Amino acid sequence: ISFNEITVVPEGLGELTLLREFNCASNRLRSLPAAIGRCTRLKVLKCNGNRLDTLPSDVSKCKALHTIIASENVMQLLPSSLGEL
Repeated sequence: ISFNEITVVPEGLGELTLLREFNCASNRLRSLPAAIGRCTRLKVLKCNGNRLDTLPSDVSKCKALHTIIASENVMQLLPSSLGEL
């Protein structure tokens, strides 16, 4: 869904429990839904080039996650739960 000027990712993202890569780069996102934590097989999250100020703490529930690309956002800090990955 990259490069589409999307402003919201629906909570329904959490229903995609077999999702392995989520690329929402270069949109107009200000946040990602907490439901992303239910995507337990997620390995790669590309959310660069948005307007994110943080990542949801539930992203730490994605135990298979090994790559996060989040450059070109307005993040001031990351959730401490990222250390659990």
